[in-house]
This record gives sequence, structure tokens and C-alpha cells, in this order.
Amino acid sequence: ADGPSLKIKHHGNSNILESVKKSTVLSDNNTVKNSDNVFAFGYKNQIGDASGSIVMGSENDISGNPNYSTVFGHKNVEKQGDYNLMFGRENQSINQKQSIIGGMKNTSTNGENIIMTGKNNDISGSINSFIIGKDNSCNSITESIVTGNSNKNTDSNYNIIFGTSNVITDVSSSILGGESNNISQSKKVFNIGNDNTISNTINSSLTGKEHNVNNSNYSFIGGNKNTIATSNYSMIFGDNIQTTNFNKSLLTGSANIISNTNNSLVHGRDNTGETLDDTVILGYNNDIENTNKSFITGNNNTVNRANK
Repeated sequence: ADGPSLKIKHHGNSNILESVKKSTVLSDNNTVKNSDNVFAFGYKNQIGDASGSIVMGSENDISGNPNYSTVFGHKNVEKQGDYNLMFGRENQSINQKQSIIGGMKNTSTNGENIIMTGKNNDISGSINSFIIGKDNSCNSITESIVTGNSNKNTDSNYNIIFGTSNVITDVSSSILGGESNNISQSKKVFNIGNDNTISNTINSSLTGKEHNVNNSNYSFIGGNKNTIATSNYSMIFGDNIQTTNFNKSLLTGSANIISNTNNSLVHGRDNTGETLDDTVILGYNNDIENTNKSFITGNNNTVNRANK
């Protein structure tokens, strides 16, 4: 032991202690400086400017004024943190508070009340959240759960996210699952599926894959490869459907293209409709425009300006 140290217990070989108070250091080649009330057990641990902390394992680095943190494992880094628990290997915690970090090669910075386990996860500026899995990236999230692999979550709050390779930006109060979904600037969304793109959407549910949905509110969308722009209070089921300004209506089938529609029902395939109000269309290959309070069935019909 080198330098002034007070009330310490020291057992082992080649330990270096400088300005240490009320501490216990066991085993070999540990370095403890400017610290008090610490317990170190293991090999080649570095402890500096720490208070009330416990370190067990090898080659851990606990420094930068950490307080009341506990670290178990190998080559973990705990800097400027308070009341943290870390276990595993090669994890990093910088300016983190009241958090639990476990696993391998995880990084947590500038946050508090985080629980993170797994591998290669990176979380920053976040609070009150739970992350489990691998290769997830979270920046500025609050009160969220993220599970799975390779998800990216930014500027989002109160979400549950699960699956693989999802990108979530500025989303709140949502449940999002599946693979390779891209969701932004939305809230209260439920999405289960793959390769869906959702933006500027509120209180809507989606299932299926390869949908492109923008500005759709209070709606339900299911199926495959539907493109929805400005849908409100509507239900859309099928595949390769395209809608614009579709409100308070129901649309099912395949390859229908419907726009500027209110209080209407369309079922079938390859129908085209524009400016429909209180209209029902059943069939296929119909071309319907400017209808009001109309009922149209069959195939290959062309209707313009039909009224009750």
C-alpha cells in the first residue's frame, strides 16, 4: 500500500491504495485512490474518487466520483454514477443514476432508472425504461419497454416495442411489434407486422405487412401493401389498396383505388372511386365518380354523378 490511508483492510499482493478511508481491498493488483467506504475484491480493478461502492471481479474501472454503486464482472466501466448495479462484462455506465445494467458490451449514459440486459445495447438520455435484447439503440426515451434486436428508438415516450430492426421516432403511448417497421410522429398506435411505414397517425391499429400509412386517425388497417393517406374513423382490409381522404368508411378487397370518400362502403377488386358520399359499391372493375346516396353492384360499371 502506498500513500496515506485510514481504517482500511488490505489483503493481497501489489495493491495500490492512496488517500483511502474506511475500505476493504482483497486480492491482487487493485488500485484504489481518493475513495472512502469501498469494498474491492478481485484482480486489477481501478477505483478512483468513489464513495460507498462495491467492486468484485477483474479489470473494472470505477471512477469519476461514483457513489454507492455495485459492479460485478470483467472490464466494466462505471463513471460519474450514483446508486447503480452493473454485472457482466465490458459494460459502460457514464453519468447514470439508479440503474441496473447487465450482460455484455452495453452502454448507458446520461439517464436514470434504467434496467438494461443483453448485448451491445446503447441507451442515452433516457429515464424509467426497460431494455432487453441485443443491438438496440435508444436515445431520449421515457417510461418505455424495448425488447428484441436491432431496434432504434428516439425521442419517444410510454411505448412497448418488440421485434427486430424497427425504427421508432417521436412516437408516444403505442404498442409496436414486428420486423423492419418505420414509425414516426405518431401516438396511440398499435402495430403488429413487417415493413410497415407509419407517420403522423393517431389512435389507429395496423396488422399485416408493407403498408404505407400517413395521417390516418382512429382507423383500422389490415392486410398487405396498402397505401393510406388521410384516413379518419375508417376500416380498411385487403391488399394493394390505395386511399386518399377516406373518412368514416369501410373498404375491403384488392387493388381498389378510392379517394375523397365519406360514409361509404366499398368491397371487391380493381374498383376506382372518387368523391363518394353515402355510397355502397360491390363488385369489380367499376369506375365510380361523384356519387351521393347510391348503391352500385356488379362488374365493369362506369358511373358519374349518381344521386339517390
